[in-house]
Amino acid sequence: MFIKSRKHWNAYTTPILLIIFIALPAIIFYFKNGNPESYKVVKISLLILGVIIFYKSIRKIILNYKVEWIFDGNILIVKSGLLPWKKTHIEMDASQIFEPLNSKNLVGTLLGYGIIKIRRTDGLTTYILEYMMTNSEKIASEISKYIRLNKHQQTSSSNIRVPKESLSDELKKLGDLFKDGVISDEEFEKAKQKIIG
Repeated sequence: MFIKSRKHWNAYTTPILLIIFIALPAIIFYFKNGNPESYKVVKISLLILGVIIFYKSIRKIILNYKVEWIFDGNILIVKSGLLPWKKTHIEMDASQIFEPLNSKNLVGTLLGYGIIKIRRTDGLTTYILEYMMTNSEKIASEISKYIRLNKHQQTSSSNIRVPKESLSDELKKLGDLFKDGVISDEEFEKAKQKIIG
């Protein structure tokens, strides 16, 4: 199953509101009012504030637009970043995932977005996290299904018994190693128990 997740439209509202209600009025105030000396420092300060907020808000909008998670059944692809040296492109097999987590707050539940957190198998502290993502529940659910199915297949394949002929061959080889003095009594017993199962 192919699932795509992107930033929800609500992730864009704060930067847009900052541009409309703070950045643009501060910039307009600098150019519209006259040039009295008493306001010069205030006007320049407001202009600098407006330009900084405008820049950071536009950057946030573009970065949010570049975030994308794709799960195609067994591969998870995570993309983000704008500049070539700051771009992230991660492709991981779902077997490398320890646990997918999905959580939602009240607003996320009402608007249909959530938090996706992927914990990797190489340690519980290694994870990938993204806020305000669409289809977060679907991606987490599909990855969980894949992990459960993969674990079930591994356990069922590990339960396959060795045929009796090869079992006796293994025991004979082990006995020869013991007779030749290659392994000790203790190693012989451990290996024998391992073969017999």
